[in-house]
Amino acid sequence: MTTLIAILAFIFALCLIISLHELGHFIFAKKSGILCYDYSIGMGPVLWSKKKGETTYGIRAIPIGGFVSMAGEGVGIGVINIDQEIGLNLEDDCVKEIILNDIEKAEVFGKVVSFDLYGENSELYIEILVNDEYKKYSVLENALYVESAKKTQQIAPYSRSFESKTLLQRFLTVVAGPAMNFVLAYFLFLIVCFATGVANTKSSVVGGVEKRYSIGGEYVNGPAYEIKKGDKIISINGNPVEDWYDVGEYLDQSIKSESVNIVVSRDGVNIPLTINPIIYVGDIGIMGFSDDVTEQGVRIYIYTTKAKEAGLIDGDIITSISFEGVNYEIKSWADIIDVSDKINGDKITVSYLRGSEAKTAVVNTLDQKTLDVIGIEKYDSIIGISPTYKFSFFGSFVNAFKSIGNCVGEVFGTLGLLFGGSNDVGVSDLSGPIGIFTLIKNSLTGGLISYIAFVAFLSVNIGLLNILPIPALDGGRLVFLAYEAITRKKVNKNVENTIHNIMFILLMLLFVYISFNDVLRLFG
Repeated sequence: MTTLIAILAFIFALCLIISLHELGHFIFAKKSGILCYDYSIGMGPVLWSKKKGETTYGIRAIPIGGFVSMAGEGVGIGVINIDQEIGLNLEDDCVKEIILNDIEKAEVFGKVVSFDLYGENSELYIEILVNDEYKKYSVLENALYVESAKKTQQIAPYSRSFESKTLLQRFLTVVAGPAMNFVLAYFLFLIVCFATGVANTKSSVVGGVEKRYSIGGEYVNGPAYEIKKGDKIISINGNPVEDWYDVGEYLDQSIKSESVNIVVSRDGVNIPLTINPIIYVGDIGIMGFSDDVTEQGVRIYIYTTKAKEAGLIDGDIITSISFEGVNYEIKSWADIIDVSDKINGDKITVSYLRGSEAKTAVVNTLDQKTLDVIGIEKYDSIIGISPTYKFSFFGSFVNAFKSIGNCVGEVFGTLGLLFGGSNDVGVSDLSGPIGIFTLIKNSLTGGLISYIAFVAFLSVNIGLLNILPIPALDGGRLVFLAYEAITRKKVNKNVENTIHNIMFILLMLLFVYISFNDVLRLFG
């Protein structure tokens, strides 16, 4: 049942994001007078369709993707050929229907001699040979190709095509898709902010407690298990606490301590508590309880793939760490943090015990730049408490903007690592549909608000990636429009479409590679 819900949530998220993206293109294309043949959600076989006006609206079988088919996007300007037998139906001596079979009724049948159904430099016309007599007919701009009684398509004259519109109209049509992704993200983040409120940092009252943590694949009591929601924190390690800023400051100061002494006020009674935090060392990729030490060293659990790639597993006991020819004996988490302070993306040699067997592993640690981008602290201690939140109407609008800004920063930071030659992030770390499904499934464990926040984050990602200056994406089209704006010359349509098609093939190959890595991670 959990997997089924995750699948439905995955489909809903992609359909919502993509349908609104394509709706942005569609609305501005229609406003510009561009002929839109199809507005479809999904790819592949048609599950449902309905034609309204000149556009067919459809839902397709594969819920990944979607498109708006606009006149003038391709190279072709017609579906008839010289010497082809066609039929014509007329209205006031002008062609209103072009019959492409010999079954449907037609007023005139003949062989095509010449035609111009695009009309960039002349009026629309068809010239046919009927019983050895040449006849030339004007063609209406809204004339139809008729393949059968149920299958018709409007012709695509130049005046209704994408390329006939002004630079501003084309720019707005292209950019409207990604813009809708940001509109959706802002609306979703606004829902999250309204639901969660704004942190009340002026108070030291505990608003939430994370009572269970996953350590080594098992859920165990969290460090702050004895703290209750509504407790007021009076002091930390003897330091008086006035607000939540004090809470963060004094917890940070005690990161090298095996335990933290906290006094809370509950029902008017001061209660002293001793808490053993969970320590995270992000650059090495390990975590564990601060007091989980032995005579040999510190028992660790895996936090990021860097430690896993080096061969470390949950439950290993680190005895020493070597760096730049110096060996550091490890007797506490404070010793590991001291080593973390000395490294910045360097290789370290970790000596550890697995049972009674002594082993070593070389860990490629993460540098500070990478940690900042992926949102991981170099090291941190967690006891699992959060402040109270209060509703703030205007604060929610501001925080929704901040959330989008944070997402944009993460995306560009990741792209900077990806194309900046970082050894920590590569193409193999990207996620495709399978990876996104896993992330959506994980977000559902945090509840509806967590899911909504992730969908907003995903919408920002899709919007940003679409405006990258890459052919076959919206950003690639914007590059060609910029070239036209600067040079006052249009790029040759055949050249532009060839570039888009080549890049599309390369992107599909990348998509397959990313999906393959997703599968490996899923079963790995």
